[in-house]
Amino acid sequence: MVEKEFYQKTGYEIAGARVLLVEDNSFNQQVALEILESAGLVVEIANNGKEAVETIAKANYEVVLMDVQMPVMGGYEATRLLRADEKYADLPIIAMTAHAMQGARDECLAAGMNDYVSKPIDQKQLFSVLIQWIKPGNRDDSVAAKVVQLKQPNTPDPENWLPDNLPGLDIESGLKWINGNKQLYRQLLINFAKSYVSITEEIEDLIEKDDLQAAEHAAHTIKGIAGNISAYEIQLAAQEIETALSKKDSRVYDKLLIVLGQVLRPVMKAINSLGQVKEEKQPAEDKPVDPVQIGPILAEMYQMLRKGDPDAEQCLTNLKEIIRGSMFVKDLEEIETYVGNYDFDLAILPLQKIACGLNISLKELIYE
Repeated sequence: MVEKEFYQKTGYEIAGARVLLVEDNSFNQQVALEILESAGLVVEIANNGKEAVETIAKANYEVVLMDVQMPVMGGYEATRLLRADEKYADLPIIAMTAHAMQGARDECLAAGMNDYVSKPIDQKQLFSVLIQWIKPGNRDDSVAAKVVQLKQPNTPDPENWLPDNLPGLDIESGLKWINGNKQLYRQLLINFAKSYVSITEEIEDLIEKDDLQAAEHAAHTIKGIAGNISAYEIQLAAQEIETALSKKDSRVYDKLLIVLGQVLRPVMKAINSLGQVKEEKQPAEDKPVDPVQIGPILAEMYQMLRKGDPDAEQCLTNLKEIIRGSMFVKDLEEIETYVGNYDFDLAILPLQKIACGLNISLKELIYE
């Protein structure tokens, strides 16, 4: 967690600033949202470089946090396209990359980016960079205050329960990345176990198909996510696979995949037991949500909120019918409160969380 004294000198100075977060991975989006919104920043998400370029053309942002490796269009290409337009010559673009190696920052600067932060995100480094590039200005303090209020710890909740230790995980460090948000950390762990239980076999299959670029990207992704949840042995194993694939050192592929499997298994087992505890402690209804059904409604709602359209209330009614009884009820309640108060900009934040949780790209739906 950022030290109180440092936060007072940085976070409050940039509170209310509009930030575009360009990141393709939903895990990384959730972590970054937690950190940025805790400082009172107003954040919107683009899922790749192409979305970022299209979004920036339609709205004003004070800073862009740009991942480097993304599908469709990477961060370097997106930055070059933006810099080719004089309108965006002074737009601060900060690179985010897990490539913490010598020369990575120089490569980002050469692409036209202003600065660089490494992933997993170190909050002190991040805010030190942001305070350099976000210009002072008169912002709506009430907006910033409401965003921060969203991030305040809730009353004790069974969903926040965590054991003191889990094999292969540094829980204390993992919570540090996300301001001690136990509910989010727990959800990240459960999502990780669901999404990457077969990652070793998937990488092996890609290597057998000679799709080394996709295999390297998969290793890069798991490396970054493992860092975010502080599963450091998994992070190291994935990093070694990524390096071997980049060098096309086929002699060590099998050995490194065995190591990845060995460090993954105890972590997956521990997280799965955590999920079982959750079911025993809180047998609450968790109705599944169909992304295909809800996607167009989320996109319509997103457009209405951006325009400040009062008809958003009718769209909200349709959304409630689908979300009722699901894990997104609390987010829906926040949307309903903000729409009722005509705080349309703030209503976008929980809407984006619902989209992130379903791996839905709002902007891709809009631009189709």
